[in-house]
This record gives sequence, C-alpha cells and structure tokens, in this order.
Amino acid sequence: MSLWSDRDGQTRPVTLFTGQWADVPLAQLAKKAATWGYDGLELACWGDHFDVGRAASDQNYCVALQEMLASHGLEVFAVSNHLVGQAVCDHIDERH
Repeated sequence: MSLWSDRDGQTRPVTLFTGQWADVPLAQLAKKAATWGYDGLELACWGDHFDVGRAASDQNYCVALQEMLASHGLEVFAVSNHLVGQAVCDHIDERH
C-alpha cells in the first residue's frame, strides 16, 4: 500500500470515489485506479460499481467483488450513495 502520512505520522489509505466514473465498468476502473496509485475505492451504489440489494442477499457477490479488487491490489474502504457531496462550496437548493 502507498499509504499517506500526515504530519503526526498517522497513515491513511489513499482512496478514489467511483461515482464520477459510474459509466465505466468497475473492473476497468479498478485496473486504472491501481495504475494511478490508489490503495482502494469508495464504491458508488450506482452503475455496476455496487448493488446494495444484491450485496444484502448474495454473500458470493461481495466476495467476488473483493477478490476482483484484490487482484488489482485494491480494497473497499467505503460504500457511498451520496450526490449532495458533489456540491462542494455550493448553496444546496432543490436541484440537488
């Protein structure tokens, strides 16, 4: 892992949120993220990145997903279903 260290010596994994690339198949994005130097992914709950319903009902789905990411040296650090977070420093209104 290429962990990031802060000034106090605490290390943290460097992760990528996949929501911006929901149109890219997860297997393809995982390969790219690994070459970009990321330690893992924060999976978006749309596109083919993470199916919450399937994860709740099929343990093999989660195992296969973790194995695919591990084949690229990646881990899952978070699952996310937010869109409002894309409005950084913007006034939140009815469009969000």
